[in-house]
Amino acid sequence: MKKILAAMALLFAPFIQAAESGGDYSDTVDSAISIDIPSITRGEIKEEFGGVYRIKITEPAGLRIEANGNIAMTGILVDGRKDEVYVGDGSYILDDAIYVSEPYGNGFQIYQNLDAGTYYLSVQGRDDESTTGEYMLSVLIDDHGNTPYSATPIDVPSTTRVKLEKNDLHDVFRIEITEPATLRIETTGDTYILGSLYIRNSSDETYCDDRICIGPGSSGYYYGLDIGDGKNFLIDQTLNMGTYYLSVGRIDDSIVSEYTLSVQILDPCTADSYECFQLFNQCEPISLHIGVEENDLGITEDRARTIVESRLRSARLYDADSVPYFGVGIDIDEGEYSHINVVRFNFYKLVSDGYTNTRYLSTTWERGTFGLSGVNYSSIGDAIMQSISEMTDEFINEYLRVNEPACD
Repeated sequence: MKKILAAMALLFAPFIQAAESGGDYSDTVDSAISIDIPSITRGEIKEEFGGVYRIKITEPAGLRIEANGNIAMTGILVDGRKDEVYVGDGSYILDDAIYVSEPYGNGFQIYQNLDAGTYYLSVQGRDDESTTGEYMLSVLIDDHGNTPYSATPIDVPSTTRVKLEKNDLHDVFRIEITEPATLRIETTGDTYILGSLYIRNSSDETYCDDRICIGPGSSGYYYGLDIGDGKNFLIDQTLNMGTYYLSVGRIDDSIVSEYTLSVQILDPCTADSYECFQLFNQCEPISLHIGVEENDLGITEDRARTIVESRLRSARLYDADSVPYFGVGIDIDEGEYSHINVVRFNFYKLVSDGYTNTRYLSTTWERGTFGLSGVNYSSIGDAIMQSISEMTDEFINEYLRVNEPACD
């Protein structure tokens, strides 16, 4: 938090305002100090009270208000038209309205989607009337909250377009799971994105640093896997009922960037459990890797690729950019009196390690053929190509059968 405020102070230096003792100090709504959006304001708490501020919003927006200092503070945001009260962390009494919530360090944070209008913010010490000290107050437009307390709720399933402004390093989303389900959470975009999903217990003290939220005592904690482009992440996870928090952060906050967040429910696998482990992949397309040892039988990588890729395309299972892939390796040992050939077929899918919550590509389905022939057996090359064709058909048939619920 301190790093964020320091960075914002440099960026918004021309907008920094002062609210100190004297004419710039207000303790009533009528004398509230007007502050801009965005802005950083220096304020002072004396005898527990820290001032009242007027904030005007010209169009509907998500407002993020953060305060930080060397004393414990709380804040309350009042709608000037309807007397509706939005409360920051801590407890505060105003016009007989009481709200108590968990503290956010010494300061407080308020995130709220607001309509256009005038709002009043009151800042107060959290302890007693002897509380005094200075603080920094920042007001920003932010599409989404960035702590578990201000997390933006998102539906399941849903697709959300997110814009990260300068100095906004991460967003936090709240996901409600009403019945056990397997979710796929992934991002797409040109921003370097990190992701983590966790469920908080009442005793957890989840901490959000400059880049991402972490919860050392949290249960069900899953890091997003790099999907291969170095910029986005993917989480596939079966979850029980509960409230989960997804923290999405980035490395570079010096530019404005956008990403798309997708949260989808995956179809269950109804085949044998081991077959599901081997081949179930939500019926998604796969890429192709071909390896051919140099030989004098006329077998080339291009010939093998043509056979296998055409069959995958016919089954609508080919995507050159997919991470999981079908691999074909052809090894030929050309001896003085005979040829030995081995053809290997492997399916590589993303597999989760339950001990470390990490995911890697691993072989889960494997087949092979072995052949031995004399050097004058002129049709051995055609026989190998025929075996490639037949084993590819076998893989496609098994893959579609196991993935049938997701292929409809």
